[in-house]
Amino acid sequence: MQVLTEQSLRLEQLAKQGQFPEDGFEDSDLPTSTAVAKPNVNLTARTTRATSVKKAPGKSALDLLSQNKVGEVIQTAPIETDIWVQIGAFHSEQNAENVMSRVAHLGQGQVAPTLRDGKTLYRARLGPVTVVEDADKLLADILKLGFNGARIVVD
Repeated sequence: MQVLTEQSLRLEQLAKQGQFPEDGFEDSDLPTSTAVAKPNVNLTARTTRATSVKKAPGKSALDLLSQNKVGEVIQTAPIETDIWVQIGAFHSEQNAENVMSRVAHLGQGQVAPTLRDGKTLYRARLGPVTVVEDADKLLADILKLGFNGARIVVD
């Protein structure tokens, strides 16, 4: 079903007046329109533009990569980082200290202040840990205590 613009506007006008015709309009209700000229459309015409992409002569991407000269390899010393298990971040330093006292039996940690969106948060975290597997075990122990937001962070 196709609703013409004139029909749509007329139905809107009738609806505002509280009239809702069931079958739409009678043809006599519609404004008359006359086409200026019959359009000349050819549905079998073919384009004169190129429609396919011609393969450029050359080598494949793999060939180009294999011929690429590799520059000098630069070696750098690894960056020293610390692994922490963060239990949570709190607006109140006292809340962070309370959490740390509940997990003190699992290992050493700290309450570390940090700025976030212009506000100071106090991170309660255990560590630093040097071995990833130890951090995983520590995280599992903290999760068992009900601190579901705990996560491993690297500083």
